[in-house]
This record gives sequence, C-alpha cells and structure tokens, in this order.
Amino acid sequence: MWRSHEPAGYVCPFCVLLAGGSTPISTPDNVVYRDVATAVIVSPHWWETNPGILLVVPIDHVEHLYVLPDALTGPLLATCRRAARALVETEHCEGTSLRQHNEPAGSQDVWHLHLHVIPRWIGDAFNQGEHRLRPVTLADQHAFAARVREAACWRDNIGPW
Repeated sequence: MWRSHEPAGYVCPFCVLLAGGSTPISTPDNVVYRDVATAVIVSPHWWETNPGILLVVPIDHVEHLYVLPDALTGPLLATCRRAARALVETEHCEGTSLRQHNEPAGSQDVWHLHLHVIPRWIGDAFNQGEHRLRPVTLADQHAFAARVREAACWRDNIGPW
C-alpha cells in the first residue's frame, strides 16, 4: 500500500550494525543500547552546534513511520525517552529534541525508520536557519558511545532523576 524508496539491492546500514557488522562510517561499538524491540546507535554525523546525536531504531527493518506496527510505537518512544535522559546525564545538555523523517521529500536518506535524539542548549539556534552536518571520526563516535553507555537510565526505567 505505501510506496518504498529503498533502491534495488539496498543494504540497510542499521541492519548491518544490529547484525554485528560494520559500515564505512560506523561499527558495532556505535550501538549503545539494545532490547528486544529497539536499539540506540550513535549517529556518524552531528550538527556543528549540537554534537552527540543518538539514533533510535526498531530492531526489525521498518522503512518509515507509515508502516510502523502499533506494537512498536510504545517501545520506540520509551527508548527515545531513555536516550534523551542519557544525553542530559552524560552531555549535560539543557534539553533535547526529536526529529524523524519520511520519504525523500521529508529528508529521509536511510531507509530504516529512525528518530534523531538531539542534545540542545539555550542559544544553540537549532531552529533558526541552516545547520551544517559534519562527519564524526570513529574515535570520537566511540568515545561518545562509551560515555552514553554508562548512563544510569539504561539500567532502570527511572533514569538519573
């Protein structure tokens, strides 16, 4: 019913990571949390004013929001909450934002549903104009992942509050 934008022969980078493989810009060390339904992956690209972006994905390959099973909506949002708490705890950001894109016109460029959990600071001008994404070295991704992996929110449902 819903159109797919996955090219023929598409190799999903999130599915590769979740299966224990690597891509040219990510490794299994980028996965900071995983449960039976969802995972949290360090993004290999960060906005200049908002370093440290996490991606929350369903374990099962789901192309976009339109086809997300209802049974995954709760677990996906609960994992987003934990990821946001992890950013506040480890990066000391003053807030967080969620972004999710569907189809090329909606700026989707990886054909596996994912939510961006973005650290925010007062005055970061995130919603005011153009922001530049920059690639992040594997070393910086892995250092960030190690910090986030230690957050209390992964060990319980309450988090650091």
